[in-house]
Amino acid sequence: MILYKDFTAVIPAAGKGSRFDKSKNKLLYSIKGKTIFEIVLDKIKPFSNNIIIIVSEDNLSEIKNIASNKKYKEIKFVFVLQKKPKGMGHAINLAMPKVQTKNFFLIWADQLGISAQTIDKSIKTFILRPNHCIVFPTVKKSNPYTLVIKNKSGLVTKVLQSREESLEKNFGETDCGFFVCNTFIIKFFLKKLIKQKLIITKKTKEYDFLRSFMYISKQNIISTVPAKFSFESKGINTKKDLEYLLKKI
Repeated sequence: MILYKDFTAVIPAAGKGSRFDKSKNKLLYSIKGKTIFEIVLDKIKPFSNNIIIIVSEDNLSEIKNIASNKKYKEIKFVFVLQKKPKGMGHAINLAMPKVQTKNFFLIWADQLGISAQTIDKSIKTFILRPNHCIVFPTVKKSNPYTLVIKNKSGLVTKVLQSREESLEKNFGETDCGFFVCNTFIIKFFLKKLIKQKLIITKKTKEYDFLRSFMYISKQNIISTVPAKFSFESKGINTKKDLEYLLKKI
């Protein structure tokens, strides 16, 4: 794998994950001596030695303790505090002033299924598409949790979420919780869209990152790459999700 020195890794890790376990933050759930967060961190450390982690007041000390492990001694960590759970868009916007590289990649903190091959392919594809502002991996599946909508040219116009609205199809492309992005463009749009309250979801009332795609795509190019494995789109919302992924990874 390649260490991409010109890319910062951003990990939103401030969510509580109450659907998984109401008594404990799911990212701190231990599997064979490793927390879920540590497993994800180990997946991305070969690709960037600059990592920004968005944390909550509840998990700040535990996340910092994980990051202090000597195996991460080559990594420069920056911690950004999200005091209130206002959504992924809000969390990422908080991190943007800390990103010093031209580009960054973003991964949800519970995305255990993402493979090194897909991470590498996504970053390389982004580099080969310099006029694209976001490139992200997808898989095709039935009843997708998110649904990627494209135009006739195969470029992304928006991403719908089943928890917020009825999806237009019961089969289609869904994201894998990993996105490679142009820093300037994302920083500009998120700040603007949050200020204008254009990406607040109807049901959860949060600032949603995926909702921003419908605005960003009107002026910029967003594209996808196929993920290596079909299970890579699976996040961890329940313990059944975790059991499923542990059989795959």
